[in-house]
Order: sequence, then structure tokens, then C-alpha cells
Amino acid sequence: MENWQTLARTLAELTREAVVEMKSHDCLSRTFTIKIRFSDFQTLTRAKTIPDYTDSEEKIRKVAFACLKRIDLKKRVRLIGIRLSNLRKKK
Repeated sequence: MENWQTLARTLAELTREAVVEMKSHDCLSRTFTIKIRFSDFQTLTRAKTIPDYTDSEEKIRKVAFACLKRIDLKKRVRLIGIRLSNLRKKK
């Protein structure tokens, strides 16, 4: 099993990068998905759609961590990722 702090730090950094990219395109998002691939190549995804569009790094990070907590981390992790979808342009 991976160290929780390492996974948390990595997920926070990936979230920051995704938000910067989204903001560079003047977009907002409502759906956030994390992907975890374990050392045996089992892959799990967890997604959540929130009521309002956002580009808030804090809100997106909280949703990403809520998704991560829904995954049993008993095996070594080889990949972690985040996807922002259900996008729209800022008005």
C-alpha cells in the first residue's frame, strides 16, 4: 500500500495542474473523476458531479479527495490521475 501522504500530495498537485489548464481555456467544470491503477493493473475510477460549475482549486480538490476515500487502498498504486469534465466556457 502506498503512503497516504504521498498519494494525497500527488493528487493535490495533479488537481492544481488541471485547474491551471482549465483556467487557461476560460472554462468551468462540474464533474471530477479520479483514476487509480494498482500494481496488478486493476484500474478503478470514482467520479462526482457537483451542482454548480466551478474553477475553484479548493472545491475541486475536496471533491477529488472525497472520491479517493471511496477506494480501498490495500495494494500498491502505480498510477493516479484526475479528469475534469462536463465543461463550459466562463460567461
